[in-house]
Amino acid sequence: MKEYEIMYLVKPNYGNEQYEEIEKKMLSWLEKGKGKIIFSEKWGLRDLATKLDKYDRAYYIITRFEGDNETLKNLKNQLKISEDIFRYMIIDAKSLPKIAKSKEV
Repeated sequence: MKEYEIMYLVKPNYGNEQYEEIEKKMLSWLEKGKGKIIFSEKWGLRDLATKLDKYDRAYYIITRFEGDNETLKNLKNQLKISEDIFRYMIIDAKSLPKIAKSKEV
């Protein structure tokens, strides 16, 4: 299994409890796809450099996980139909610095 990192942007018009639920939903998608969560970190509400899909702010969440091609395929399918997440980027984490074990979920 390879290590990946996803940064996803959630619509800015929710409360903290809803952001928590969206993060839990994302983690469950990964686990159902046989992925292993390494860590998840909320960056919070931030301004965007340019408007994206009519939004000028977004709630940022980053998750690092291990998975295979099937995990990625399932995750991307879920992200396409999600009404809460309007942008995301998944990268291969091999070029990123290693994470200390204390950040695990």
